[in-house]
Amino acid sequence: MTAPKTRRAGKVAQFPCPDCGRIRTATGPEVRCRACQKIRPDRVCKVEGCHRKHYGRGLCALHWCRWNRNGDPLVIRSKLAMPLMSDRFWAKIERRGSDECWLWTGSFFPSGYGAFKSEKMTTAHRTAYELLVGPIPSGLHIDHLCCNRACVNPKHLEPVTAGENNHRAALRRRASA
Repeated sequence: MTAPKTRRAGKVAQFPCPDCGRIRTATGPEVRCRACQKIRPDRVCKVEGCHRKHYGRGLCALHWCRWNRNGDPLVIRSKLAMPLMSDRFWAKIERRGSDECWLWTGSFFPSGYGAFKSEKMTTAHRTAYELLVGPIPSGLHIDHLCCNRACVNPKHLEPVTAGENNHRAALRRRASA
């Protein structure tokens, strides 16, 4: 027995319904025959117990998104599974002695300062100061006493006014020239 042929009528394809055999017109991969309203078994999600419409790779849109994000269509990623902000932060630091520079190994801003995203994108040295010392007083900047922009050791960081920070930077530039 040969399978019925698919007929093309312009850009609209005509398919025989596998359940009732009637010819139906489709502009895309429809899964329901309008006559019998049954789901084609080859066009549903392949996850056991899921009867949603096929989206891609044999999965419905929900399971495809989970597969695309996590590599497994059954894994539900919740905020509880996310590592804590402080754990993410400390994983990106090369800690040395207490008086040496602790180097940031994560991403950097074009200015050379470490970049870290907690609630918003901020510099790594400010985050380190807030985690280990406390909140930065309003209106103050954090100055690197060691002159190393990648350093996040709180012993090398000091809150200063913008004017003092600029003054120290100018002195350092003159000393190195």
